[in-house]
Amino acid sequence: MDISIPKLNGIQILKKFQAENRNVPVVILSMHEDLGLVRQALRYGARGYLLKRSITDELLLAIRAAIKRETYVSSILSGELFQELMTHAADEEDDILSPREIEVLHLIAEGYTNAEIGQILNISVKTVEKHRSNLMEKLGIHDMAGLIKEAIRRKLIFLDDQP
Repeated sequence: MDISIPKLNGIQILKKFQAENRNVPVVILSMHEDLGLVRQALRYGARGYLLKRSITDELLLAIRAAIKRETYVSSILSGELFQELMTHAADEEDDILSPREIEVLHLIAEGYTNAEIGQILNISVKTVEKHRSNLMEKLGIHDMAGLIKEAIRRKLIFLDDQP
């Protein structure tokens, strides 16, 4: 699975799988080298995280590990990840947003209207408006630009020029 998927990104899909108790061995294939994304993917059940540039060398290893319920991280990233763990630099961000609020934030950032978000998530427009209000209150944000920036910071959406 790729991280950058329209409507819900790979992390959100992993969260849904976890919430639904789906025991699916997923290997993330991504161009993103951000260790925060690697940690999130593994936290939400991914069995592997591969950089697209190393697919030819490591894809088979990652698939075999996933089938055995083992974890495989691209060799390019594993050294950095291990070093981070050893120095206790991996600070977990407080999960102040509900999974539904994160979904709504992602869809807002993608440019969907309240009505479209309601259709996609099968909820009423009033519920979408309430989630939007809760997001702004919880995050201390008062405008749409702030919400978009927060979605980018939380890696819910990616700009085309981001690595």
